[in-house]
Amino acid sequence: MGAVSAVLGAPCGQRNVTLNREAFATARLVVAGRLDSATWRCALAEAAARTGLAEWEIEPTLASALQARRAGGHG
Repeated sequence: MGAVSAVLGAPCGQRNVTLNREAFATARLVVAGRLDSATWRCALAEAAARTGLAEWEIEPTLASALQARRAGGHG
């Protein structure tokens, strides 16, 4: 998943913004049934943790992205 690479390559100061952008972009695949939710969450959370983001930063970002896409968010 290119989103994982983007998160892993995010510079300090841009890690959470990058996670948010990539999570929102790829959550559409989860909502469409093309990507398993647990696989999506695990891959992005692991990448974010490897960059130094804390779980308290990661989980709300992923939940927010998925919730927005399920509500019909575009972007």
